[in-house]
Amino acid sequence: MVAGQGFSIDVGSVYLTGEFFHSDPPTASEVLLLRENLRGRLPSLVSSLRGAGCPWIFVGGTAVTLAILKNGLRRYDPQAVGGSLLTASDVDAQIFSFTGRPSQELQNLPGMPEGRGKSILAGAILLREMMSALDLEEGVISERGLRHGVWLAKFAERGLS
Repeated sequence: MVAGQGFSIDVGSVYLTGEFFHSDPPTASEVLLLRENLRGRLPSLVSSLRGAGCPWIFVGGTAVTLAILKNGLRRYDPQAVGGSLLTASDVDAQIFSFTGRPSQELQNLPGMPEGRGKSILAGAILLREMMSALDLEEGVISERGLRHGVWLAKFAERGLS
């Protein structure tokens, strides 16, 4: 990997939910199987990124949803979500609170975006396993997507954000 080059892994929460979760709520063995699968794949995929010293910007529906829930928002607010910090402990706490709960119950959580309740557990597990594979303790949320995240990473260190 060349310094400054982006990196993306073609896997997401909806795909992982369909592939690994066949019960609602997912069983402990289904959750364990997903975690083991990610732990087997992610380290080799992200090994070139470890210790890169770059700022970490989280984008996408899972990261934004976790920030909404962490911040106790009743609905999406870009000003409150963008730039907020999400730590490994935050993600762990949310995974714990999602585990064993049916998707409809998760969907009914205050602030949960429409349709996200079914896939939020898989997405949170993916994000946490990615953080573990990278030895990453935190990241900043960009609610505007990947291009905005790249812009933040490039210019934030120069004080231009």
